[in-house]
Amino acid sequence: MYEPHEDSYLLESCIPLYAKGNVLDMGTGSGILAAKAAETAAHVTAADIDPEAIKHAKKLHKEKNITFIQSNLFTTITKKFDLIISNPPYLPNHPQDKDIALDGGPQGHEWIQTFLNQAPKHLKPNGIILLLFSSLSHKKIINTTLKNNNLNHKEIKQQKLAFETLYVYKIWKK
Repeated sequence: MYEPHEDSYLLESCIPLYAKGNVLDMGTGSGILAAKAAETAAHVTAADIDPEAIKHAKKLHKEKNITFIQSNLFTTITKKFDLIISNPPYLPNHPQDKDIALDGGPQGHEWIQTFLNQAPKHLKPNGIILLLFSSLSHKKIINTTLKNNNLNHKEIKQQKLAFETLYVYKIWKK
């Protein structure tokens, strides 16, 4: 399970401006983003592939308007949402240290590409996505994936760290 770090806190700071109606936190990990969204949203669905992460997040966050579910991306998601939040695995796979909470694919962007290919089908009209990723995830490839999916985007926050830059994008359908 992914414990909160700088990336989680950066994305968390953006949530109060956008969390209204029904929200999905994809890859919830510790659940802190779902809990932040629950402060202003009507309902939050917190999804993660890792059953242990779901179990842990349920213990930490008892808000009545959060439902925790196990899902590999959108495999068990049928609803549409006003907001989809994701702090995904965005680092290139490390051959000696496999970690599903960190490994975004061989180059670091593959998980994000799959997410962006699937997420628009789960947005309500005027819905948005808040996506966090790293400069190690190949920003140009992510921008191309957005364009190929007819998605607009705006960088709303950025944070430079020692070895990478973190970006938060607001994404919506054209």
